Amino acid sequence: NSLAKIPAAGFSSKAINYKYQAEANQGKTYYQLKQYDFDGKWEMLSTIVANCEEKIDKEIQVYPIPANESVNILFPIDYIDVRISVIDVTGKQILEKNIGNIPQGEIINLPTSNFPKGTYTVNIISKYSSQAKLIVIN
Repeated sequence: NSLAKIPAAGFSSKAINYKYQAEANQGKTYYQLKQYDFDGKWEMLSTIVANCEEKIDKEIQVYPIPANESVNILFPIDYIDVRISVIDVTGKQILEKNIGNIPQGEIINLPTSNFPKGTYTVNIISKYSSQAKLIVIN
């Protein structure tokens, strides 16, 4: 399975470093780079292994619950292409916000003072994952 395609920078007499961030899986994950030349020739490079034995707590935290004026959303790791939506109990989307890339440890403040009292689902969707959190507005 192809994980990503990264465009080439072109010819260079110096080494060019490429970077790609993939969602970490617990345990061993094997990666192999297939390098294509502009003439269509390709080369399969050696396999590398990412060993993520220690479980990383990637659970996004939303607080305070219950909330009045706003809720905070804490991102424990880097997230790419984040979008946040808030859904009421009838299934109606009352807010959608494109946030972009979020660095590890960042807190996003989501104003809720204009929300009627009730229970809502906060959907946090990124390039590699999605999480749903319940919030209560007093």
